Amino acid sequence: MLISARLDKAYPNTVNVYYQIEDPDKSILTTGELLDDGKDPDQTQFNGVYTSRPIVKFPSTLLGAYTVSIYAANKTGDQSVLISSSVILFNGSNTPPQLSALDAPDTVFVPTGSAPSLIKISITAVDSQGLSDIVSVMLRSLRPDSTVAGLFPLYDDGSSSVRPTFNMVSGDSVANDGRYTLTIPIFNNTQKNTFRDFIFTATDRSSTLSNTVIKRVYIE
Repeated sequence: MLISARLDKAYPNTVNVYYQIEDPDKSILTTGELLDDGKDPDQTQFNGVYTSRPIVKFPSTLLGAYTVSIYAANKTGDQSVLISSSVILFNGSNTPPQLSALDAPDTVFVPTGSAPSLIKISITAVDSQGLSDIVSVMLRSLRPDSTVAGLFPLYDDGSSSVRPTFNMVSGDSVANDGRYTLTIPIFNNTQKNTFRDFIFTATDRSSTLSNTVIKRVYIE
């Protein structure tokens, strides 16, 4: 992998240029220095072009956007702005994720009291490249006129933390088992005698969409 950066001018022996590479999960994969010394892979000494050819072992199971960031620093510690670019790693024989085994009610009932009714929805996602290849499982809620009422992520987190979607835990039972869950609160001011079409899709690290699962849920 060849990395190059051009500075506004040459800074012989006064400026160092560094790079770091982050994986799609934002973990640092490797770091190093770019040189302007005229030695391979750099072509010309002190021309302001800094170069490196690091040997990077990209994990085959972690596809997606890897971020290459570069910055310069002088001897007193002053640093330039950070410049970043993305390298997309994808599987040429990638297969899309698959959704199945949806568990969702046919009808939900609006509560009469102040306490919301909690509706738990679960679906299974699998991927031949492994569960780590699945980036997201999403629920898109459509009104009867096909306008979007909301777009919500489902979680395979074992209900380990409060999620901002509805400011509650997801309701998922077991983390990292491929079963994705969302718990939706239904409040007493929810419109009755209507329905929502729930559209489920999953996306993998190659940005490939799964099959679509559709469920109509009536609100009474």
